[in-house]
Amino acid sequence: MKRMALGVVLPLLAAANASLRQTMAPAFVELAPAPAAAPAAAPASPLAAMVDGQAAAESLAEAAMLRAARHAREAKQSAAVARRAYEQLAAARQKAAEAAGQKVLEDAIIDTRKDAAVAAKMRQGWEDQQRTIAAQRGVVAAAAYKKAKLQALAVADAWDQHAGDLSKASRQYEGFAVREQLQEKKLQEQLQKEGDNPEVLKALQAAEVNMNEGLKSSERYEEEAQQARKEADGIRTDPRQVGLQKWLDSMVGDLHVVIHSQNHHQQTPAWTVFDSLWPRLRPGGMYFIEVFNDREAGISNRLAQWIDQLLIWAPSPSGAHAHPMPSGLESIYCQRQACMIRKQVCRRDLSDSGNFVAHTVYSFEQAAREMRQQTDKTTTHKYQVMFGTFLLPYLQASPQAKMLEIGLGCGMVSGTGASARLWLKLFPSLDLWEAEYQATCVDYERKVGRLDGFRTVTGDQGDAATLQEWLITTGGNFDIIIDDGSHHNKHVKASFEGLWPAVRPGGLYFLEDLQVGREAEYADGPATSEIMQSWVQQMVNPANDSGRFPLPPDVESVYCQWEACVVRKAGGF
Repeated sequence: MKRMALGVVLPLLAAANASLRQTMAPAFVELAPAPAAAPAAAPASPLAAMVDGQAAAESLAEAAMLRAARHAREAKQSAAVARRAYEQLAAARQKAAEAAGQKVLEDAIIDTRKDAAVAAKMRQGWEDQQRTIAAQRGVVAAAAYKKAKLQALAVADAWDQHAGDLSKASRQYEGFAVREQLQEKKLQEQLQKEGDNPEVLKALQAAEVNMNEGLKSSERYEEEAQQARKEADGIRTDPRQVGLQKWLDSMVGDLHVVIHSQNHHQQTPAWTVFDSLWPRLRPGGMYFIEVFNDREAGISNRLAQWIDQLLIWAPSPSGAHAHPMPSGLESIYCQRQACMIRKQVCRRDLSDSGNFVAHTVYSFEQAAREMRQQTDKTTTHKYQVMFGTFLLPYLQASPQAKMLEIGLGCGMVSGTGASARLWLKLFPSLDLWEAEYQATCVDYERKVGRLDGFRTVTGDQGDAATLQEWLITTGGNFDIIIDDGSHHNKHVKASFEGLWPAVRPGGLYFLEDLQVGREAEYADGPATSEIMQSWVQQMVNPANDSGRFPLPPDVESVYCQWEACVVRKAGGF
């Protein structure tokens, strides 16, 4: 039985060994077989020879099995090494592909940033030019006012001259009447001496008529002279102007705040008062108008024209010409039947002056400029004014507020996520969402670890279905929304209409870069400036026609500064 087993096993082992050697031949060096045992002198007996042969066969089989096991181990090790090498090669190829793709992307971003830098420089130059034009218009308006005042004084002088001429004529007629009276007296004496002389009687009657006519003419011219003097005095000493001048003369120093309650009992127009007091308002000062009587929409129309000049680089020519914005005006903040006009507060010299708004504005600007990656909100633009005025106080009171910003900044000169990092630096507990049109940019930025600390949604802000997806993904109920997206008029309007219902009571909706509203590239719908103007007119004077843009009932207030606005939702207190 043992021999039969060996007879079966040995050929199998030999075949296995040959097959294994053939398989492993490329990877291993074949070991030399064990040398055959030297022949014995002579077998002692057939049985002994059989035992010796069996032992030799078993030894050869065992050696073959050991070699096979060793070859199997070495093959396994070689396969593992080859597998690791392949994995390393694949990883190297992946990294090389990523590096190449990243290089292309970085080159594209660099080119985009260069183009954007040129555009920003051109836009800044245009903005400076428009501000220079606005200042020049202010100078022209002041000169026109001065000219009108001089013209008024010239008219008063003319009335005085006319009054003098009338008085002179009155005196001449009075003298004529006196002479005729003396002549009448002489003729009466002559008539008494000579009796009834027809010639003397006729001359007497003529003298009496001339005397009466002369007296009447003298009285009439004197009355006209008095009226002319009143006209002159009215121009020079208008009681309203005199009253304002008395106020100004009685004031010591400039003003921090003016509160003007306009009502139907006041005869002085609101803008007469404003024009007189605005120059006395300090930088950072506030001028409040409580509008209870907007006769012929004069107040609301002028405020609307100023808002247009604040927001648009190329404002309506008729509005700017009719009512140029006063020098130093920085923002207009309106609620129902009241507005606040603020003088320039974005000044570092005011940060320690005790002006709370100036302090928060400067604090926001300083925090933004300390960032390694700076947002254009405080470099190209001056949005530190509205963010320091509204956003900082809101988030200081509610540091865990929920905020959505449209526009992550893919391709911007300032870099992707610049403003998001600023929000998280100021308020680490903020529940921040960022919306971006370029999904591939968001995927890449998140993959390389540059979007930590906030969540994202992607898609077209002008698409109603996309906006609904955003609300479902984020859960809505935002305290703050900032639209710094495409800046196309139709997108800004669609986003507001789709997202405004998701703003909590008392929440804020910021609208940036409205200055491009009339540029051909962005003017694919009504400019946001036109909507803001209409809302302010309806707030100040409810009698104004809402037209195409009815004021939403839950809009509590509208604030506009250079190139941007903030809309606050009612409630939340």
